[in-house]
Amino acid sequence: MGKRILQPGHLERFNPAVLAVEPKLRRPMFFEAHRLSIFTPRSLDVDVVLDLMIHDLDIVLTFAKSEVREVRACRAADSVAKGGHRQRARRVRIRMCGQLHCVARVYGTSAQAALL
Repeated sequence: MGKRILQPGHLERFNPAVLAVEPKLRRPMFFEAHRLSIFTPRSLDVDVVLDLMIHDLDIVLTFAKSEVREVRACRAADSVAKGGHRQRARRVRIRMCGQLHCVARVYGTSAQAALL
């Protein structure tokens, strides 16, 4: 059997507001998104990128309909790695440029950053 990818979870791409906007877009040139999470214990073991920003990145890629040409990212991690695990990003800034000259800036901040 071939390899399968399982992606459980809610995707914002199917949010009715996002679905309503998509057909109205012709050639988007700029996106900016900011995500801030409230404290939830379930997200202590997940980077802010996988917990929050993944939704905005998915929407940008869906709307832009363009191959990504360049990605720049900057992150701030926990000050100390916990229990031998890698440091998890709590504040991240990503800038993406597409082949069709579309630019996206996506920011994510996990509220736990202040608690750690």
